[in-house]
Amino acid sequence: MLQGRFKWTKSRAEYEKAATLLAKEIAKAPGLHWKMWAFDDERSMATGVYLFKDLDTLNKYLKWLHDMGPTPGVENFEVTVWDVQRGLSKITNGPV
Repeated sequence: MLQGRFKWTKSRAEYEKAATLLAKEIAKAPGLHWKMWAFDDERSMATGVYLFKDLDTLNKYLKWLHDMGPTPGVENFEVTVWDVQRGLSKITNGPV
């Protein structure tokens, strides 16, 4: 599982416009099962949580993100890779 987060320096409307275009590309990522999007208006922070088929496809996605280069409006971009605890997630109805 991948978590990405960053500070957005423009308006929420500009974020949603840019993110809508990007979402259509992200949806095509090989091995991506799903992505959840979230935004904190108070801190102007965006985050996404992704579930990939395996670590290989996750790493290919990270390379794609890196190759895109800097994005206007994005500051302090950080990613964290997590090991999904499938057994516990199933108990709490996690989509795994």
